[in-house]
Amino acid sequence: MSLQFLVRTTFLGYTLLAWLVTAGFGGLVVYLLWTSAPPARNRRVIRGINADLLASAGAESTSSSEREREGQLQLQPSTDLADFARTSWCKRAIREINEACCPIFDFITETHQKYVETALTREHPNLSPEERECALVDRERWGTMLDAGTGMHSLEWMIARPTSRWTAITGDPHRRSHMLSKFGERVREQDEVIAGNWKDLNFLKGQVFDVVLADYLLGSVDGYAPYYQDRLFPRLRPHVGKVLYVVGAEPLPDIVPRNNIHGNLIVEIAKLRDACSLLAGERPYREYPLDWTLRHMKLAGFNVTNVGFFDTFHDKDFVEIQLDVAAQKLSRFRDDALHATMQNSIQKLRKRVRALKWNIRFGSDYVIAAVPVSPSDSSSPSSSSTATPSSSASASSSSSSSSSTAKAASVDRPVSLYKGEGTPDEEEVRKFVPNYRSEVQEQAEVFPRDDESAHSRNEL
Repeated sequence: MSLQFLVRTTFLGYTLLAWLVTAGFGGLVVYLLWTSAPPARNRRVIRGINADLLASAGAESTSSSEREREGQLQLQPSTDLADFARTSWCKRAIREINEACCPIFDFITETHQKYVETALTREHPNLSPEERECALVDRERWGTMLDAGTGMHSLEWMIARPTSRWTAITGDPHRRSHMLSKFGERVREQDEVIAGNWKDLNFLKGQVFDVVLADYLLGSVDGYAPYYQDRLFPRLRPHVGKVLYVVGAEPLPDIVPRNNIHGNLIVEIAKLRDACSLLAGERPYREYPLDWTLRHMKLAGFNVTNVGFFDTFHDKDFVEIQLDVAAQKLSRFRDDALHATMQNSIQKLRKRVRALKWNIRFGSDYVIAAVPVSPSDSSSPSSSSTATPSSSASASSSSSSSSSTAKAASVDRPVSLYKGEGTPDEEEVRKFVPNYRSEVQEQAEVFPRDDESAHSRNEL
């Protein structure tokens, strides 16, 4: 009897030990993945706004997903347990998770799948379900792809797509070298990372790609090709073979209600960051609102087929990174007194940031899917001296994700986003994004004196 009890006790002991080891190992893996991959809503914000600024300043972005974050952008190398214990298989698992949990790129992937299905139905309307399924599998590849303004995150995402060939463009030769050193093993013989500027009319001349991605490219134009924003989409148009995906950010408001403490602080930091860039002899990025982008895409000969709108979340790390970017510019100031004043302002703002609780929603990003208009689809010129290009957009009714981090809307009938001679029809824009506020509305609030002046003139 005592022998049986001993055997059972030993068996239970080893079973319990094996369970504890397994649970501990599983907990370690969860910890590694959790610490390496912050919420997607925070990652995309980092990439879109300042990953490029940090890269140009010599900072490193660790893997995990920037404007949104491939992981969390860090100014100093991390020495925590996650970095110490991270093995190659764990890195691969983290990369796969990162590639799958960015809401903006998820939206692009879903939109592209719908584009493929719609094109297949239009070309072969009489396919049986089995034939359709086989054809969709064959068409899942993205073909040739161009990242017209690449960054670490968009390049990693593009590399993971099933493409036959891809090309990535950066305006900074040093960043090109950094990207090749990081992704060199994943760059195929037919792929290219090129340093160039879209103002060069001979750049990529004659090359056409099935899919073109402009990931926060519009906002960065002012830093590389000032005053070229209105020419960007006409410049990209000859290179778009099938579909263009544009990712952008709504500009931060100039004035925020006083009771929005976090919003006021974010705007104040953004202004300080841009001021430091200007005083350091650089040009800060300049974002453009959704309705401006839609208007100029239409004028460039694109039909908008879908629009996604995404809330931007700010955590403490992201906000402090803005201050770090500003601090990195101080060494280029020529005036020592101005250097000291700005440094003192940065320190005061940093204290205010650390005194608040973060992870708050403020601002928005957007994605636009568009197809080039063929000459046969264009409407005949109007009798007016200024012809208005025709535009149509298809989508279905507005829907939002359960986490409220992304909102996508569309209509299932062609609509004209504009009326008159290129003036945006805000009611039509709202069919894509309900409750959208255009830059016209924002400026009316920021500069109410303009209305008052006009009213005064009328009284006179």
